[in-house]
Amino acid sequence: MTTQITPAGLPPASAANDAHIFVTMLAGFAQGLTMAQVAERVRQIIVDDGNAALDTWVEVVAQIKDNEDGLASLVAAVASKLDLDGANIGAGAGTLLTALGFSAFVQGLNGVADAAAFRTGIGLDFSGALVRLSANATIVNSTATAIAWSTELEDAGGWWTGGAPSRLTVPAGISRVRVKANIRWDTVAAGVRSLEIYKNGAAFAGGGAVVSDGSGSGSTQQVCSAPIAVSPGDYFQALVTHTRGSDLSVLNSSQTFFSIEAVR
Repeated sequence: MTTQITPAGLPPASAANDAHIFVTMLAGFAQGLTMAQVAERVRQIIVDDGNAALDTWVEVVAQIKDNEDGLASLVAAVASKLDLDGANIGAGAGTLLTALGFSAFVQGLNGVADAAAFRTGIGLDFSGALVRLSANATIVNSTATAIAWSTELEDAGGWWTGGAPSRLTVPAGISRVRVKANIRWDTVAAGVRSLEIYKNGAAFAGGGAVVSDGSGSGSTQQVCSAPIAVSPGDYFQALVTHTRGSDLSVLNSSQTFFSIEAVR
């Protein structure tokens, strides 16, 4: 028979040693320790701290030592310590979550500076941009050219600016992105045409490229990157080139665009 511990049975989550105990438990399970071994580690923390306020943790230790059903009660107890009410968390939970590496989570729930990054990070808000041309872009023969975009269709997060029209730049709080480029060429009788995505001014693994040869009437090319690890300030460009022998236009078309989105 399992003795379940109610959330109210836990001491206030304001002490740093609460976080110490919880981290120890998680680390023990991650290392594949038995329930008894994890319980012994936690018991030693309680003994070393000599803190009477931690007496209730002894009951938790007893649960996880005797059977795995105690873990469900532990999860409920920890949820109670977080004191979630839809907007804020209990002050003591900040200590525990920060110790676990979730400081952005704490800040986000409390509506402080990192709230937007927190919402995007857990998928609540979209972050990305979509840009296109407002007029045909003239591409000089045999010259790699980064297309300068002129119309912003969407920009959630501040990825594009008219001051650097060829670039989609990674804002703060983003760690991985996917980039797409799609262009429609003017009619051409001969020559090679290519499209490639560049990162920080150079080709990169996972960026991809497409090359077309021969004549074409309004030929279209598309490239989509793999999910790419990034840092704030990294930027992406869509580079085109052709060997028609004279200037060739990338058309101002609904099929000519450049996009980026945060992925996690």
